[in-house]
Amino acid sequence: MGESYLAGTEYRDSGRKESILADALAGLRGHRWQAVLRTDETTVLLEFGCVIREIMRREDRIEMGHLTLDSVSFELINDPGVRVFLPLSQFTEAQTFPGALVLRFDRYEWGFYA
Repeated sequence: MGESYLAGTEYRDSGRKESILADALAGLRGHRWQAVLRTDETTVLLEFGCVIREIMRREDRIEMGHLTLDSVSFELINDPGVRVFLPLSQFTEAQTFPGALVLRFDRYEWGFYA
């Protein structure tokens, strides 16, 4: 299952999506990748080479007046230091291929290619 995190005054379970994303990301650590952020098959927004040094799970709390928003995300710690955040709330699926990982989110996808 997922991890429990504090949401307001209660604990919530982040669900199976967190386990799926965490398992997919584990294979990235320590290897050189070409990271590609795209919105569709032909539109690339960002592309860079990197070595993933660490994968950090983050819990962020944003308080706006009486409303508290909680989110769980993963941050990829990499060389050259580009900050990449992968929000669990937008994650939809992970696909692995030989030498590649594609992570799909609501309106975009990240691809990591060896």
